[in-house]
Order: sequence, then structure tokens, then C-alpha cells
Amino acid sequence: MDKIALFRDTIKAVATGDVDEALRLEEQITDDDRELYHLHVTAMFAALVQHRFEKDSTHTAIVDFVNGLTSRYSGATPPLRPLMMEGMLRVVFGEEHFLAEIPLAEQLRIQFLIIRFLIQDSDNLADQLEETITAAQELAAHWARS
Repeated sequence: MDKIALFRDTIKAVATGDVDEALRLEEQITDDDRELYHLHVTAMFAALVQHRFEKDSTHTAIVDFVNGLTSRYSGATPPLRPLMMEGMLRVVFGEEHFLAEIPLAEQLRIQFLIIRFLIQDSDNLADQLEETITAAQELAAHWARS
């Protein structure tokens, strides 16, 4: 399987909640391809977050979303970190300075959680998962060229 197909399949497994498959696929991603993989995950995350907050991306809307997610996953291990979640969401809207304060592993954990939640929470996105992944793949390719 080529690396882009592997990235797509891994992101799809994350989005559909197939944790075992996501872990199995992620183990196949080489160290050399990790940066490009993270770019693809970030593109999917950004596309979904922009879609979710297209009508209201205010601080209040983001905080309300984070509070709802934190409440829903109150038993997560390790516990969710609301300020880091808020920071990751705000990065999508131009506040990149938050990335310096959030370790990469936590960035990915937050992105995966929110990707899964947004797909699960929206019938439209679940039905359009392949198209959404393709759009994110195109965005990641654009970022990689820049």
C-alpha cells in the first residue's frame, strides 16, 4: 500500500472509531513519513473544524464545544485537557502560537478525538467521509508544496 493510501485508511479508521485498525495501520507508517502523515491528519482536522464552526467561531462557541466534549468524555484516560483542546481549535482560526505550548503527541490525540467526534456527530459528514478525506488530502498536498 502506498503511503497516501495508508494515511487515508488510517484517518478513515480514526474517523469511524475503529481503534484497533487505526493502531494497526499507524504502526505501518515509517518514521520518514510521520511528518507528512501528521500534515494529512492536521488537514482533516482543520477541514472538519472549519465546517463545524463555519457559522460561529467565536471564543464562546469554541469554549462551549470544548466543555461539551470534556463532559462527554469525562472518564477519558488520560483525562482531556480543555485548554489544550481549545488551543488546537483556535489554531485553525489563525492563532498558531498555541502549537508551541502543546506537545505533538497531545496535538494528535486532540485531533483524533475531535475528528472522531465531528464525524460521529454529523450524519452528513459520516455519509461523505471519502469526499472529506479526499478534500483533506488535497489540502495537505497544497500545504506540502508551500
